[in-house]
Amino acid sequence: LYRPSHRWYLYFHEKILGSLIGDPSFALPFWSWDQEGGRYIPDMFRRETALYDAKRNTSHYEPTRVDLIYSPGSDVKSDKQIREDNLSVMYNNVAKVKQPDAFFGVRY
Repeated sequence: LYRPSHRWYLYFHEKILGSLIGDPSFALPFWSWDQEGGRYIPDMFRRETALYDAKRNTSHYEPTRVDLIYSPGSDVKSDKQIREDNLSVMYNNVAKVKQPDAFFGVRY
């Protein structure tokens, strides 16, 4: 999650970069993980592009859902269990927090 000021920073950063390269449609790649299609590793990370990593563990590729609490050596979970775990993690880290610092992070 980003503070509103960070969202504006990224917006203007994209606009400036787009004007420098002459492409008004330029956008930084991002992973919209909270949409249904974003629950799987996006194609831009699986094809040989600048975002591709040949050492990435392919067992996390579609049709396997991204496991937000994955740890090496853990038991294999069903898609339903991964989905439930992910929803629980996001609820506990976003909706359940009461202090602004827990949501936005602390000053550094």
